[in-house]
Amino acid sequence: MIDIGDFNINRRGKFRAKTNLNAQYFIKKQSSRYIDCQIVNLSRTGAAVIVPLAEKLSCGPIMFLDIYIPKTLLHVSAQAEIKRIEQRGAEIICGVKFTELISQSAFEQLTK
Repeated sequence: MIDIGDFNINRRGKFRAKTNLNAQYFIKKQSSRYIDCQIVNLSRTGAAVIVPLAEKLSCGPIMFLDIYIPKTLLHVSAQAEIKRIEQRGAEIICGVKFTELISQSAFEQLTK
């Protein structure tokens, strides 16, 4: 497991839960398809997302996320602005802020 260091620090106004959620992302006008990623911490307002090192990312673009609810075939869709990017070993961690608050029920399903 990658050390995500200060990505675990909650500077936001909402509770941030450590997670290990499978997800996929797409960046409009940049990605050619949805790409697998991992959500390593999550709040109702944002997340830390691990993406492959091969991705060329910058702060500002909107990331479309499908976050899979554990032990189901269901997912929560969200749009998020990329706010922070940091390379850690063979991966990149992105700090993203959701464009809309995810619902409390969706947050609870994702963090069970």
